[in-house]
Amino acid sequence: MDELRNKETMLQRLSEAYKNIIDMSLDTIISMDELGRITLYNQAAERMFGHSQHNAIGMFLTELMPEEYRDRHVMGLKRFIETGEHVLIGKTIEVEGLRKDGSRFPQELSLSAVKFEDRWVFTGIIRDITERKKAEETLRQRIGELEQFKKAAIHRELRIKELKERLNKLEKALHA
Repeated sequence: MDELRNKETMLQRLSEAYKNIIDMSLDTIISMDELGRITLYNQAAERMFGHSQHNAIGMFLTELMPEEYRDRHVMGLKRFIETGEHVLIGKTIEVEGLRKDGSRFPQELSLSAVKFEDRWVFTGIIRDITERKKAEETLRQRIGELEQFKKAAIHRELRIKELKERLNKLEKALHA
């Protein structure tokens, strides 16, 4: 009896530790069931999407994505459950997320699927990549500016070379 109680206590502690690890993660972690309903939603998800854990649990995951992603998500989920065929599981992709206030943001999403008690559980680890996208755009702009500067510098060098050649011709003409 004591051994069983000790195992139950250990399992309860492990469960609490697992929940704390999930909640303290800097990355957003969201799980959903086979119906597409959110079953796990950590504190980082609250900060990212703006929905409280209390309100998010039980919501359809599609509520966190822009309209144009929803049908593909539902069809992909249905196809996976029926056939096991998947496109995104085990991959990291870039998509847009939808905050509670309706604003959209770029995110990096890694998906996994695990069978638990004869049902699939799908988990996404999500990072807001807004700052990375801004930095990439700034870098593209700077590269464009450098390309323009390079073209102008090459044009200037060619013009200087042309002027030097003219000057040399004039000097030769004067000394002849």
